[in-house]
Amino acid sequence: MAVFAVTLIPTTGIFFGGMQAASVSNIRSDAVGVAASMLAQVRSLPYNLVGFYSGQANYVSVCPATVTPCAGQATVVLGTGLGPAGAFTPVTPSPTIGATSYSVTTYITWANANVPSGTCSAGSTLCVQAYKEATTVVSWSGLSRMAGSITETTLVYPGGQGQYTAAGGGGSGGNSCPGSPASPTGLSAVPYPNPQNLTPDPGEYEANVSWASLPLASQPCYFVILDATSNADLPATCASASGPSAEASTRQPGSEVLYTVTGLSPGVQYYFAVIAYNSDGSQCAMSSTSPAVTATTDTAPAPPTCTVTGLTVTAVPSQSAAKTYESSGGAMTDNLNLVASTTGSGCANLTVQGHLVNSATQDPGSPYTLASGTGGQFTYTVPSQNVSWTTGQHVFTVYLGGTVTTDSQSIEVCAHAGNGQKTSTPNVCP
Repeated sequence: MAVFAVTLIPTTGIFFGGMQAASVSNIRSDAVGVAASMLAQVRSLPYNLVGFYSGQANYVSVCPATVTPCAGQATVVLGTGLGPAGAFTPVTPSPTIGATSYSVTTYITWANANVPSGTCSAGSTLCVQAYKEATTVVSWSGLSRMAGSITETTLVYPGGQGQYTAAGGGGSGGNSCPGSPASPTGLSAVPYPNPQNLTPDPGEYEANVSWASLPLASQPCYFVILDATSNADLPATCASASGPSAEASTRQPGSEVLYTVTGLSPGVQYYFAVIAYNSDGSQCAMSSTSPAVTATTDTAPAPPTCTVTGLTVTAVPSQSAAKTYESSGGAMTDNLNLVASTTGSGCANLTVQGHLVNSATQDPGSPYTLASGTGGQFTYTVPSQNVSWTTGQHVFTVYLGGTVTTDSQSIEVCAHAGNGQKTSTPNVCP
């Protein structure tokens, strides 16, 4: 028993040490998931709403020196007072996974601002490339080696809002959005069936809602787009309640000028309006209501029925369909006029390839793209005049959408023998 005890004691230590290491690894993995979830919340917000309000609990003006990714950087301040509904807070409620409770703190700071842990002031050339960065610290407590923390960070994409021009919320470096937004103008709504949908499907019907763009300094912090099947269900003002058929979009950036409303039903009329908001949602301005837009069912496009019925090749100006002659300098004396005749619909992307008989080398400029004409004809004039071509029989073949057809025609290029004679070579150009 004594020998067994001496052997068992160190083995037990190794066993429990392995269990402790596995437990710490699981806790750390859960913490990484918590941090990733918080950063996903940050990325889901419009860029103008990423930041904090100086009146929020646990707000700090500078990222602590203990947080390496953002140590000493000034935090982004959107304004004063309470933030808009749904915005996250610096310290979130502590999530519990298994038996472990986590503490979550998030810092929104300026990245790439060329001032030492300072504030980007209006018009500062040191801050023109500033953008926002989110850093989340997740920590947990426990005995001895069980306690710890992890730090995750992500950049926040500005969405093409231009360079930084002033401290505050909005813009690529946080351009201030106006306290009293202007009403969106130029509202337009256009039915837009999903181009990927080739069979009738009410759930895939869409409409594009657009409005006039605003100068960067006049852009609101965010837009909300409303749609309703009854004009009376749209609010009379931006502060009024909506009717039962009205639905609102998620917040869209203040630089946006187009929004696609999805999930509409075919055969139903819809009305649209756009509301602009300031940073905390306390000030708003509403557009006029769009004219009614009737949703229609998506349908598959009709298959093309194009058929090529013939091709003619004519030498111009000699007007010969059989042959053309070279000058004494060995250059062509004619251009070649190509005319393809078609029937049916969907005739597009018609090309003609030309080459010398029994040769794989294409003629100069081949393939030739035909332009649509009248009466189902597609034409192209080959600029062959004064260009050197190989003498002999040349064949021209029509391709429809890159696929070869059975329609072809040939013309012979004859050599010049001098003094207007055709050629001294027998049987070349009789």
